[in-house]
Amino acid sequence: MKTYTLRVMLTPDEDGWLVRCPELEGYGAATWGSNVEEALRYIVEVLEMVVEELLEEGKAVPEVGERENTSPPEYLVQVSV
Repeated sequence: MKTYTLRVMLTPDEDGWLVRCPELEGYGAATWGSNVEEALRYIVEVLEMVVEELLEEGKAVPEVGERENTSPPEYLVQVSV
């Protein structure tokens, strides 16, 4: 099992929070939650599925490093697959 560190971005909308992983959004790595905690929990579940699929297909998983001065708010999440 390996742990991957991925960046996610949270954006408020009228019903809650949109959360997405920019590096993997093309693979469906986006979801929504009614609050920040729920959105982060859901994106981890989505990212686990996306990373598993990438690994099964023999594709690289793009991990990210630290960046400064970003907007909207970013979080780093860890996914173990």
